[in-house]
Amino acid sequence: MRHPASPHAPSHRRRSGAGHPLGWALGVVGLLLALVVLHGDLLPEAKSNRLVAMLAGLLFGLAIGGVIARRRLWEGIRQVRSELAERADEGELHSLSIPEDSMIDPLVVEINSVLRAANQRLSMATALRTAARSRAAESDRDKLTGLYNRGYLSKHLADEVGRTMALGSELSLIMIDVDHFKHYNDTQGHQRGDAVLRDVADLLNQSVRSLDVCVRYGGEEFTVLLPRTPLERAKRTAERIRSAIESHVFEAGELQPGGRLTVSLGVASLPRLAQDSETLIRMADEALYAAKHAGRNRVVGADEMTSSEQGLSGDSS
Repeated sequence: MRHPASPHAPSHRRRSGAGHPLGWALGVVGLLLALVVLHGDLLPEAKSNRLVAMLAGLLFGLAIGGVIARRRLWEGIRQVRSELAERADEGELHSLSIPEDSMIDPLVVEINSVLRAANQRLSMATALRTAARSRAAESDRDKLTGLYNRGYLSKHLADEVGRTMALGSELSLIMIDVDHFKHYNDTQGHQRGDAVLRDVADLLNQSVRSLDVCVRYGGEEFTVLLPRTPLERAKRTAERIRSAIESHVFEAGELQPGGRLTVSLGVASLPRLAQDSETLIRMADEALYAAKHAGRNRVVGADEMTSSEQGLSGDSS
């Protein structure tokens, strides 16, 4: 938006290089003297005075030169100002081009020097921010499986609960535990056990949506957070995960109890069954324990638990 000019502000003519009043005065005086000397009508005796003629020419030349120089100076400044404004709009700090036949070349050189220094500091700051984000991202990931870790779930779950409550939506959570994992580690060794955990993590990622969050909760236990998902749909997702793991061929999986490696899953939802993140996790964990207690390799929803199963949880590999 253009603002009306202040009555005290200098005129556009003066700022745009029309020349200093002293320059115009000298020009007028020089021009008058030159005319007087040349015509000799008003001052005949000065006609032969070469000194006066030279002085008049000098004054006139200085005045005209001052006007031209001032105009060139302001044209150069306007060009630099316009280019700076353009760079600012584009968010760039590249060097400015030096105006042709300009009186402000040294100024542009100094500006470019400042811009180069600013670019160096900006590049360093960007590198530091990138490194900080990378370290933060690494701290949120489980090194073995590449899934998010429990610390990330604690932070992210609080945000999702708040968003779910604000939007009047539903949020579901699946707790997953590898059946008889201690037996597998004891008989096959920890390296094969780590391979199983990595395979389970891959199968989880393949079985859920991109907006769902897969977490290694700890040991052989995993969690999947499902935003905008009601309980029944979350149960179907849990069953898809269970089936994918049951049908997957794990190394030495046939040596597990039951002849295959399986998982048990518990599902809970908010706000249908819980009102906060702690209750949501606890109810999904209790449903997981109920699945273990019922024979493993199955999905149990928190809404299906009997009164005797509620409030119970424990280590049941």
